[in-house]
Amino acid sequence: MIVLGSDGLPVGRKKSNYTNINGVLHKRCTHCGQYFRLSYFYPLKYQRKGEIRETLQSWCKFCMVTECCKRAKERNTTKK
Repeated sequence: MIVLGSDGLPVGRKKSNYTNINGVLHKRCTHCGQYFRLSYFYPLKYQRKGEIRETLQSWCKFCMVTECCKRAKERNTTKK
């Protein structure tokens, strides 16, 4: 869960990757550089020092899907 500060941006995250557009929090995809609503990013759970943390992937769903399709095609062509 993302905790928001008084400025409307997430606490403890890199501020340049987030922006508030018309009162809706958006995150920047590090692959394509565009800003999307948080629902356009897959959730990510990880464990650090025994504590389970939740965040969002750095790439948007569009970039993740296109990259996975590209890698699958590459794998299929090298197997033949």
